Amino acid sequence: MVLDPTLDNNKTNYSSTNLPDYIVLEQSYLDNYTMAYNTNRVASSKYTYSEASINVGKDNPSYNLLGENSFVWNRTHSDELRSLWSTARSKYTLFMYSSTTFYLIQKFPSAVKLAAYFPESGKSFGYGVIKLILKSDYPAIRYSEYIISMVPLDSAFLRINFDLFTIKKVKNLLSQRKGKIIYGFNPSTNEYRTWFSKERCTFDLTNRRYENHKTVNKRIDKNLLYYGFYLQTKPFNSNSK
Repeated sequence: MVLDPTLDNNKTNYSSTNLPDYIVLEQSYLDNYTMAYNTNRVASSKYTYSEASINVGKDNPSYNLLGENSFVWNRTHSDELRSLWSTARSKYTLFMYSSTTFYLIQKFPSAVKLAAYFPESGKSFGYGVIKLILKSDYPAIRYSEYIISMVPLDSAFLRINFDLFTIKKVKNLLSQRKGKIIYGFNPSTNEYRTWFSKERCTFDLTNRRYENHKTVNKRIDKNLLYYGFYLQTKPFNSNSK
């Protein structure tokens, strides 16, 4: 880099009239190294849009690969990576204890993770637990055979205050039938299924709690198989397939 020789380079105050020559340095790198992302081989202080047809149309490895044939179909992130994301994004950590032994069963890095633990709960379950705890005079609540808190608690405290904890009622899953009923038909096994919502359909077929249920709409609109099933919002009949 070229600096003003009249100044002490260790104490230089850069300004519009005294800038290190980054353009020269960048061009030096471009001349001596091959970098995949630098399609423009001329250094410049202004960005120039590249006209190179890289990964466009038939040159793209994913060209014309749709649905189950696409590279991203059924791809999931690792549990370790999901855990790191949850920890980074979550505002609260939740602790779940046994209501009989008062020992810690599991720690959840977010309200979403807590909700996913209970198959009878909805997406808002974890946030409902947090609100209930915040409104309570005690740092924990009781749910089914569990005690859930937002801070770590010892077994002695849980045992002494057990009867004072607010109780969150267990809701019946069948009473939470929301959204359109989805009907499924598997042509390979001649099996028919019914789901009370798109969310239940995706969870049942993918075993992933929060799979994007909007993909069901596309399968219905285009009459495409979804994990072996044709899907409809009305019952199948003998002329459906």
